[in-house]
Amino acid sequence: MAVFTEISRSHFERALCLYGLPGLVSYNGFESGIENTTYGLNCEDGTIVVLTMFERRVRRADIQFFSNFLGELYAASVNCPQILSHSGGQSYFFIDEKLCVLQSFVEGKTVIDPSEKQCYLAGRQLGLMHQASAQSRLEKENPLGVKSLKKLLPRALSHHSMKWQDRGERIENFFDTVVTHWPDDLPGGPVHADYFVDNVFFDQNDGVAVIDFFLGARDLFAYDLALAICAWGFDEDGNVHSDKCRAFLSGYQGVYSLSEQEKIALPLLCKAGALRILLTRLIDDNIQRDAQSVTNKQPEPFWNMLLKISDLEKNGEFKNFFSV
Repeated sequence: MAVFTEISRSHFERALCLYGLPGLVSYNGFESGIENTTYGLNCEDGTIVVLTMFERRVRRADIQFFSNFLGELYAASVNCPQILSHSGGQSYFFIDEKLCVLQSFVEGKTVIDPSEKQCYLAGRQLGLMHQASAQSRLEKENPLGVKSLKKLLPRALSHHSMKWQDRGERIENFFDTVVTHWPDDLPGGPVHADYFVDNVFFDQNDGVAVIDFFLGARDLFAYDLALAICAWGFDEDGNVHSDKCRAFLSGYQGVYSLSEQEKIALPLLCKAGALRILLTRLIDDNIQRDAQSVTNKQPEPFWNMLLKISDLEKNGEFKNFFSV
């Protein structure tokens, strides 16, 4: 979430009218994230809704997938927003030709440095989501899946910094390893694909809510888990926190058990996750943005993470950190 586009009050008022919602009292832009423009709208009756304007990657045809995916998760008691439908029967609208949705608001707060308990709770919630998705028939190709990394590679390696150009050959080698050994036959379904710390809310009663499903697609559950491990189990210097990894995996496997094949594949999938985030951050870092309020996230931690995961795997230590 972020504010790329400044939206006028009159646009907010027209959107609320379209959805049959009470009048607007106030609004505020959300400054975290780098993908979309997001505002919270406070209505006269106390209702809060979230307006998201898609700046890139999301197409109109994707909205139905997101809406159905969130509906399936909510029906399975996963605390997440719901995409609202307006009087015209659609779940999207446009502001100045840009695609938008309104979502329900979920309570809670993000944490910067999650505790082991919060890692456990977040892992359990991801397990519940995969459990709910296991029987889903929803289909959407992952635009940031392993098959798409080849398209990202040249854009990422054209980074303006000589440092990243010098690292290009090693990054290509990581890519070749991931693609060559990718385990296509593991279980999968609709996944979040961006289960980062800033997309998970906690409340005072240990409740967990998940937001920002707009990179969601169909992919391997173990790959979604690996991306989450990269986000929850490593710090900004790329160092692994074994206790947090174990806590996250313990919560996850308390509701969704990994097969032996998935456990074997986790090191490779973690490398793939770190590589995917590294490539997208390199691309983002190379873009000159015209945004009201947005700060690019740095790629360096995920380069360090990629090296650390490789060292752990090479030395046979990876299974010690990720065993539960």
